[in-house]
Formats: sequence, C-alpha cells, structure tokens
Amino acid sequence: MRKAVIRAAANFPGDLKTALENGLRETFGSDLACEFVIDDSVIGGFVVDVDRTVYDWSVATQLKRLKKELHK
Repeated sequence: MRKAVIRAAANFPGDLKTALENGLRETFGSDLACEFVIDDSVIGGFVVDVDRTVYDWSVATQLKRLKKELHK
C-alpha cells in the first residue's frame, strides 16, 4: 500500500479533505493511504509527499517562485 502524507497549517474541512483524498487516489491509485498532519511551518496551502516525491502547493513556495521570476 502506498502512502501520502499531506501537511498543512490547519485541519482541512471534511468535504475538502475528502475531495483531496479522492483526487490523490485517482492520480496515484486507489490503494493510496492518506495521512493528514498539521505542520506550523506550512503557512498556507499544503504539501503532499507520496513515495518520497514532494508536491508543494504552499504559499511560501509560491512566493519563492514569484520572487525568482521577478528577478529574471
């Protein structure tokens, strides 16, 4: 069984949590187990780790990308 760890600054509301789990299972397979972790270092958005591959949709990372683009 594969595992996804979803880190966020706060709990997801039930319907959003279910939608995210369904989307991840659609992408990575129906046997994916999802674990939600509250992480104060994630200011906004969320970070998903599946099989040691990190998908980062956090606000901090988006701001870093924007800063990099502005400095081109």
